[in-house]
Amino acid sequence: MGAVGAVVPVLFEHSLRRVQDDGVVTVGQVLGLAPAVKLTNPATDSEVALALRVLEGCCLLCRDCAAAAHRYDAVKVLLNILLTRGMLEQTACLDTLLALMVDSSENMMDFKEHEGLNKIVDLVKDTQRDDHLRLKFAEFLLLFSTCASENGGGTFFFSMQEDLKNFVGGKCASYICSTIFFSSTLDSEVTEPELSFHAKHVLDLLDGYVYDTVAQQDVISP
Repeated sequence: MGAVGAVVPVLFEHSLRRVQDDGVVTVGQVLGLAPAVKLTNPATDSEVALALRVLEGCCLLCRDCAAAAHRYDAVKVLLNILLTRGMLEQTACLDTLLALMVDSSENMMDFKEHEGLNKIVDLVKDTQRDDHLRLKFAEFLLLFSTCASENGGGTFFFSMQEDLKNFVGGKCASYICSTIFFSSTLDSEVTEPELSFHAKHVLDLLDGYVYDTVAQQDVISP
């Protein structure tokens, strides 16, 4: 893995290890430019987000980094951060989760085992959350669908479709799984507006599903 791969253990042994309690390392320490002196203060939002961005970059630059991160239960760690930290870290978490899974079936299976899809759907369903963040969650669902289709195999993709139907309804799930064209080979400047457009439609479908579900429950209730 070389120098890039050497960064991954540092991130999980310091910055991303029990984020609330453990010390963090500076950028210089991560890159080996300064002594690895442990800091006593809890990691700040920006420090956690930076560590996530470094991990994302490592996984995109070096496929072996995703395998190395798997040995540190990376998906479990990131899902915990996603559920407990603020918007800055949550946005970084979504991008890093995709980077972990794009070339790693092991991380993809970890995501399923830790009910990552269900947890993210719960977050995107929460209409009290920031609209921009909900849009990012919806974008993640679209990109994860593509990732599962390309790298997860037929059985995994079918299982994901069934899970989505249970979580967001058949219409929304079908839309998410049919909108598979966000390939890494495409120009990001072209795909970003399209991704945002389709994510907004996912939110519209999801909000309609949630509204209909609540209305049906009200009718059934005595």
